[in-house]
Amino acid sequence: MDKKYYAELVSKYIDNIYRVALNSCSCREDAEDATQNAFMKLLNCDKEFKTDEDVKRWLIRVVINECHNIFRSSWNKKTISLEEITVENGCAMTDNIELFDILQKLPANYRQILYLYYFEEYSIKEISKITGKSESGIQNTLMRARKCFKEKYKEA
Repeated sequence: MDKKYYAELVSKYIDNIYRVALNSCSCREDAEDATQNAFMKLLNCDKEFKTDEDVKRWLIRVVINECHNIFRSSWNKKTISLEEITVENGCAMTDNIELFDILQKLPANYRQILYLYYFEEYSIKEISKITGKSESGIQNTLMRARKCFKEKYKEA
């Protein structure tokens, strides 16, 4: 991959990919690692992309997989996060921290679908392509996630 084009892609998508990682990992350090790994894979990737949007979709899929790998690692299973120790949640990603905190309390699959749909503004069809799940499955998950979010919001 051309270094100049790679640098353009990094500057264009770093924030989006980091937010997806932060949403999936719920920990800044893990999100940073996953983001860095995703961009390193892009640098070493031999795949030809037709558009920049294809690159963005590919990066989202890779960063989600990287977050899953972090959760599955034996190191992660033997540690506790700083968020469990400290009272503050050092996350200032959105204007409304309250809503983001409620989102973080949802199960990972709901959180991921809601984030891609509302924050990244992907359609159900696009989310289906990114996650590899069927469109009807995404619709059902989105419906359940909205319901779960409402319940958590009422509790808060």
